[in-house]
Amino acid sequence: MEWLLPCLAGLSVVFQSGLNRQLSKQWGLTPVIALNAIVFLVVAIAFYALARVRPQGVPEIFRFRESGEGGLAWWHLIPGLCGFVIVVAVPWGIQRMGAFRVFVAMLAAQLIGGLVWDSVVEGSAVSFKRAL
Repeated sequence: MEWLLPCLAGLSVVFQSGLNRQLSKQWGLTPVIALNAIVFLVVAIAFYALARVRPQGVPEIFRFRESGEGGLAWWHLIPGLCGFVIVVAVPWGIQRMGAFRVFVAMLAAQLIGGLVWDSVVEGSAVSFKRAL
């Protein structure tokens, strides 16, 4: 079951990017990006409301936490910027390289990035077995 959401995310990247590419043929990529952002905002606000009103209705990771530290740091904006890069870069890449080549490149980058993240941020040792 723990593999379900990561697999769904992987399929979502493919479908979102492919559909964005198709829509960009009709509208251009900029309006498609704006539409993605609006849909994301509406769904995120609805999910936020659900987590606020019925915290027991969402998994623990999505529940609000009381933190001793407040405020917004510059690096809190990085995930949103990464999402923007994905929404912009993948349909653009598909147009130039084709979906398969784009996703092979993304997979390679994700594997390398994942090893670096686990090593630097999570403190997991990188070994040949782990890399393999």
